[in-house]
Amino acid sequence: MVTIIVVLIAAAICVFQLPIMMRNRWIKETAVFVVFLVAGSIMSVIAWKMITVPSPLKLIVYIYKPINQFLELMFRRS
Repeated sequence: MVTIIVVLIAAAICVFQLPIMMRNRWIKETAVFVVFLVAGSIMSVIAWKMITVPSPLKLIVYIYKPINQFLELMFRRS
């Protein structure tokens, strides 16, 4: 039910905003607007349903840990 409400609100926002943006030929701004609206709608549904989402910090650590180890080996004093 909540998902339907969020989708309807997002659709209403699109109905009012997209024609104005397209009329002014704001193509890049329209793309950013749509991306943020979709992301915000998804996050709203996730927050409302209380779905646990892993921390983005875990992804950052996963990416930079090998880089850190490599740099540590490169600059280690003998």
